[in-house]
Amino acid sequence: MTRNLINGAAYNILNIMIQIFLGMLVFREMYINFGEHDFGMWMLVFAVMTQITLFEFGLGSIVSKLTPILKESEINTAQFSTALFAILLIGAFFFLILAISSFVFSLFPDFAKFDGNITLAELVFLLGANFVFTFQSVAAQAYLNGKFKLGVLNAIKVVVSVVRSVGILIGLGYGLGIFFVGIAFACSSFLQLAAMLFISHKIGLFNDFRLSTCSAESWNQIKLLGSRFMFININNYLRNNAAVVVCGLVLGAVAVVPLRIAGRLIEIYVQLSAALITMLTPYFSTFSANNSEALRKSFRISLLASSSMAALIFINIYFLSSWFINLWLGEVPEGTLDVLIILSGGFLLANSQGPCTPLMISKDQGDSIMSLCLIEICLVIILIYPMVLAIGIIGSAYATIIALVISRGVIQPFLVSRLLPISLSSYFISVIIPILTVIVIVSCLYYASSWFDNNITFLRVASFILLQLIAAIALAFLLRRLYFRRDCIHNT
Repeated sequence: MTRNLINGAAYNILNIMIQIFLGMLVFREMYINFGEHDFGMWMLVFAVMTQITLFEFGLGSIVSKLTPILKESEINTAQFSTALFAILLIGAFFFLILAISSFVFSLFPDFAKFDGNITLAELVFLLGANFVFTFQSVAAQAYLNGKFKLGVLNAIKVVVSVVRSVGILIGLGYGLGIFFVGIAFACSSFLQLAAMLFISHKIGLFNDFRLSTCSAESWNQIKLLGSRFMFININNYLRNNAAVVVCGLVLGAVAVVPLRIAGRLIEIYVQLSAALITMLTPYFSTFSANNSEALRKSFRISLLASSSMAALIFINIYFLSSWFINLWLGEVPEGTLDVLIILSGGFLLANSQGPCTPLMISKDQGDSIMSLCLIEICLVIILIYPMVLAIGIIGSAYATIIALVISRGVIQPFLVSRLLPISLSSYFISVIIPILTVIVIVSCLYYASSWFDNNITFLRVASFILLQLIAAIALAFLLRRLYFRRDCIHNT
């Protein structure tokens, strides 16, 4: 199991890096080819269409949690089948709503105009279809996660990302415009859905899914869990999109651009958080109630790993973001870099404690999850509008980080310490020490790279990254030796 988890983490990180790299290439070409107005409108519609994911109700997490323990109880099979059927019904409902909405928008062609070759109705339908297909793939993705088929799952995502990105880049190169990009998003999401369903079928999804086991009791249990877990999706949506929506409505579509540029770099935090939840939820659920000590140790190790990774992302954004944005996009709107640094600090705090959410999901702590999410949601809603009015787009970033500090930095540790036999001091040590260690070491490596070049040039950046790779390999080798030695002592 541990080997599967380590391999899965490696696959997830590799997949995230590939998708982020491809996403940045596509983002750059879209930014250049669409123009500020159409690009801002695209991002605004994209953020609105993302609301489809709010109604996933945590069903994917429920499926992922139940998959490895299906054979332990008939109740698990009933809840598993009910959750899968609910995903299918919700997806079909949203496709119907999407078709009706697109038809209504087509009756008012002057409501919102684009400079490019697309209407609002067409864009709403294509981006909506993209999110509906992505929503439907939640079932197969959760099943593959629960079976710990992380290599296959990430391979599908990478292949689809490559196909979509290459297609969009070629299409934009030939001047095909926004309409073609919308088609590429919708078709690639359908391709991903088909591939995941095919692989899931091969490893037994439709054998484990038994509609006959669904009952009023299983529906009620799923509704109870979903009513609490849905706040995870609402919380994630507001965390990632509230600033875009509010700034777009208050300051205009052009104000969305700096937030979306920052958002592309922050995306690595978002992807890492999603990967942690999908990977650790089924893993934590395999621990029995009588094995709390093993769970506590596994949780602490996951905290050490997640906080180290979050700190590594933050410090690289802090040192390299200005150079990278200039290389990536050239001149960008004012305030982009400030928004990026502020948001990355908030996401550092949230993602360093990433294992907390899958732990609470696996232990059916729906009330705790709901409370945390509601606190963050309420703080964002209360703060973001007046702060945007007062200081512009920077205000949206400050509103987000304040909400994260209070909900994740102050309240969450108390909830987790009550769930596990872990003291607050042990919890904070597991989070803070890795963060400080990584920041100090990487900062030293950054200043050591100035020996190659005092200015922030490609040579210095390359040497800085190389020094980090050497340090990471040395650390991995040391940890492997220590683990091997401990294993030998245990066997003797």
